[in-house]
Amino acid sequence: MKNPTQGTSQTADAGPAGAFRQAWALALPLLIWLALANMLLAMNLLFGAPSQADLLSPLRWLWQFISLRMLCCVLLAVLIQRHLFPRRRWTAVPMAIVMYLALAVVVGALKHDMPMVERLTGWTNNGVEQLYGMTIGIWREAITTAWITLAFALILWAAPARAHAWTVRLLQAVVVVLCALVGVALVYDIVIGQPASVQILGFAITEARDMVRLVRPEVTPLRVVFLSAGVFIALGWFWRRRRADTAESDARPHPFTWGAAATALLALAVLLPVPSSPALAYDRTVQGVLLSLAKTAITSPITDVQSRAFHDFVQTGGPRWQTADLSLRPQAGTPPRNVVLVMMESVRADSTTMHNAALQTTPYLKSLAEKGLMVADMSAVIPRTTSAWLAILAGQYPLVDQGFARWMKVYDNKPELGSLPHALGRVGYRSAFFTTTNLVYQSDEQVIHAMGFDTVKSEPDLSFPGAERVTYFGIADEHLLKPILDWSEDQHKSGRPFFATVMTNVGHHDFRTPSNWPKKVFDPSASPVLYDYYNCLSYIDDVMRRLVEGYTARGMLQDTVFVFVGDHGQMLGEHNTNQSFNALYQKALHVPMVIYAPGMHLPPGVVTGPRQQIDILPTIAELAGFEVQGGALPGISLLQPVDPERKLYFSGLIDWSYLAMRKGQRKYIYNFERSPMTVFDLAHDPQELSPLTDVAPAELAQMREDMLRWRIDSEIALMARRDTSVAGRVTWEVASIKATTAEPRLAPTLLPARQSH
Repeated sequence: MKNPTQGTSQTADAGPAGAFRQAWALALPLLIWLALANMLLAMNLLFGAPSQADLLSPLRWLWQFISLRMLCCVLLAVLIQRHLFPRRRWTAVPMAIVMYLALAVVVGALKHDMPMVERLTGWTNNGVEQLYGMTIGIWREAITTAWITLAFALILWAAPARAHAWTVRLLQAVVVVLCALVGVALVYDIVIGQPASVQILGFAITEARDMVRLVRPEVTPLRVVFLSAGVFIALGWFWRRRRADTAESDARPHPFTWGAAATALLALAVLLPVPSSPALAYDRTVQGVLLSLAKTAITSPITDVQSRAFHDFVQTGGPRWQTADLSLRPQAGTPPRNVVLVMMESVRADSTTMHNAALQTTPYLKSLAEKGLMVADMSAVIPRTTSAWLAILAGQYPLVDQGFARWMKVYDNKPELGSLPHALGRVGYRSAFFTTTNLVYQSDEQVIHAMGFDTVKSEPDLSFPGAERVTYFGIADEHLLKPILDWSEDQHKSGRPFFATVMTNVGHHDFRTPSNWPKKVFDPSASPVLYDYYNCLSYIDDVMRRLVEGYTARGMLQDTVFVFVGDHGQMLGEHNTNQSFNALYQKALHVPMVIYAPGMHLPPGVVTGPRQQIDILPTIAELAGFEVQGGALPGISLLQPVDPERKLYFSGLIDWSYLAMRKGQRKYIYNFERSPMTVFDLAHDPQELSPLTDVAPAELAQMREDMLRWRIDSEIALMARRDTSVAGRVTWEVASIKATTAEPRLAPTLLPARQSH
């Protein structure tokens, strides 16, 4: 029996087109928000959305869009027409034109920068281009909404009448969630400068506590509006239609109506070619926000590559690389040398004085490079600090963020890992790790302890009452100096060689320096974020100066080898990207490296050829006076030549998001079939601005195969567990697959292995 208060809406929704009419009514706020989000994304790509928290910055940003000026003139003209000339609709057109001309005259009178005709021509061309670029993006959002509407209509048609109200509420909840998802994807793209993905959203959910630290500095009122606007649009629309949407229908409408046919045709338009965009900035928006996000759930077919990798694992008797039986053998007549390894947070090569003489951010490190060795082409493997630790200290290709958690789980938080601290400890060294950060992010603490350092000192050990917290991870790096020097001097006096590892903190996002650090202007044209970043590098350079001078003052300089290297680079707006962790451009991967060993009398020079952080372990071993034995390292000592066509492999931080590879100066970036592989010629295009368009399909297929195989072999190498319980035989196991080989003969060590603590 009908509810008398719902009679009107029942009549409206009971006809043949009722299900599709109601489905469109449910999906309408999503369509509106998708269209707005697509426009905002395109606007951000054209002129970056402001990060300032003031009110004027968003207004100045909006003023840059000629298309919005045109739309404002049209809307104002329509409002005036409707109130003053309700029966003369045509008057809105001349009024809009007059307003547009008047606006141009006013701006011209204020600026005096170009003739009026030139201004009007430029405005009109730019405005039309912007409107077209945004329109083709909105067209794809309409197609996405059509698919959702089809699904909604079929659900409404199939649902029993008594469950109609609950079905509608469920679909409303789906729309609200989708609107929230679009808001998250929009803000992520604006802040980071890269499209969001299902993998990234999943990572953010599972690591919510750690993500709060990263997100908090980026919160501004405008971004909060972008994040929540879609949810409020949906909730407001559903509140307005709360009676009509949940009214029960006495008749189940037939699904095949003209509305169904029109919706189906619109949905099938997804098969049409994507319209060409008028400018590069629109390439990211023509696919549609939600459709692009959905496509990231699709990973490439890797079954065949994985099968071959496990087949080779069994046939060869173990992983392709491993350091479990890594050992060091002293070189005859070479006394052991102390080693100080400094990993510098987020230092990219081309922002240092070593690689850009006009930019005086790191003059002290440059002076050391002139007296020692500078590595011209050093790359990170994954633009993430923990990944750099594994590559540098263990000489292994590292894992992505989620991989570290899996690694710890496989080994019950005690992974079997050969590393520099372990190997040096067996030949009489003492080792220590110092950082002013708090090792609370994900698996950082477990990874450092797995390295086997005798001593680990982090922010809780180094901080003191009143210490300024410079970043959300820790205190200023100057507070490292005395503890490092004191510890080193204790080892020196005891007659034991030492290996001191330092991880700096300043330089991490959000690029703050201590309040007492006098800031300098290095480049008058630099953006505010570059200004802050350059000052971070200048601060790090000064800390390095004080560190080396401290070793000199305490009489340890001549016996010590210093290695300075960036843990990863940093994106600061290049390629519209503002973070490094999932960007595989050179800005995020190319890092500086300097070797300074005054007591060794190494001829000063430049290490050439494609190098990577996995090369640092064998290099330090050679500099300290040892020969690497056992294990199977992927790296090559920097003191040895390399093939200029050597392959370097890279991965984004988020699992199955991006892979990249260099073969000589040709670079390939692969995002698992979500878009065509991008190829650059770094010799002629070092800024990676002009992708190559004439690469043979066979070459792309081979590079994809190589990258996927590397990715799988790297994980097998770290996940494989070794069993030596049977004499004369070593059994490796990963994913329930076993491989057996003869037990290797290891070189004798000078001292028995010590328990690290």
